[in-house]
Amino acid sequence: MPVETYQADEIKRIRNSTGLTQRSFAEYMGVSPKTVEAWEAGRNHPEGAACRSLSLMKADPEFPQKAGIIRR
Repeated sequence: MPVETYQADEIKRIRNSTGLTQRSFAEYMGVSPKTVEAWEAGRNHPEGAACRSLSLMKADPEFPQKAGIIRR
C-alpha cells in the first residue's frame, strides 16, 4: 500500500482536527515544532512514518488520545 502524501493545508487541517497545538503535534510526531511549522507552510513535506501517522489521525482525530500518547 503506497504512503499517502500531504499538502500544507491538509496537514494543518489534520492537526486542527486533533485539537493539538503545533508543539503537542510535533511531540506526538517525534519532530521539532519548526518541522511542523515548515510542513504547514509548505516549505517541507512529511515522509514515511510521519505520513502513516497523518493517515491514522486523518481517519480518527482522536487517535493520539486513544493510544494514550497525547492528552489534550
